[in-house]
Amino acid sequence: ICNNDLLFNDTFFRRLSKRNIKGNIMALSPSVKTINGVYQNPSLLKKPSKFRFLGYRIYYSNYFLGKIILNIWRLFGLGIDSNYTKDKVEKEIFIGIGAIFILLPNFFHKNECLDYPLFLYGEEAFFSAQLAKSGGSLFYVPDIEVIHLESVTTKKIPSKKNYLLNKKAFIMSKDFYR
Repeated sequence: ICNNDLLFNDTFFRRLSKRNIKGNIMALSPSVKTINGVYQNPSLLKKPSKFRFLGYRIYYSNYFLGKIILNIWRLFGLGIDSNYTKDKVEKEIFIGIGAIFILLPNFFHKNECLDYPLFLYGEEAFFSAQLAKSGGSLFYVPDIEVIHLESVTTKKIPSKKNYLLNKKAFIMSKDFYR
């Protein structure tokens, strides 16, 4: 399942077809690189620390405060748009970027459909929570890569509306982060 703003090359499909994933892994999360050279995966390797979770809560408490926090995160290279180094190690991850997930047969053995109550935002957390509830996990695969044209759909939404949609997703999924 993926966004409409991804570019695939033939190595994506060749490498994917050679994978033999077993165990509790229900989905793959490939390497996702933006056209600006930012690597978006893995989004979160493990559950956020209490300090980071507090940062999320403060960020989502007020739009203007959130803008200030986002600028500070970016200043220190902590923003999602700051990772120019590819993680080259395969591993189970907590959350992947929502632009693409490769659902494996194991997912469908335990789930009939995707549990996603919103549109456009929060899909990463909702999906990872669904995997966890099903006893499964998400596996990052760096040798399978896509290019993300980054927000072709959502770029036209005003930033405050983006913020409010993300805030709603966070509020609905915050228990999963704890």
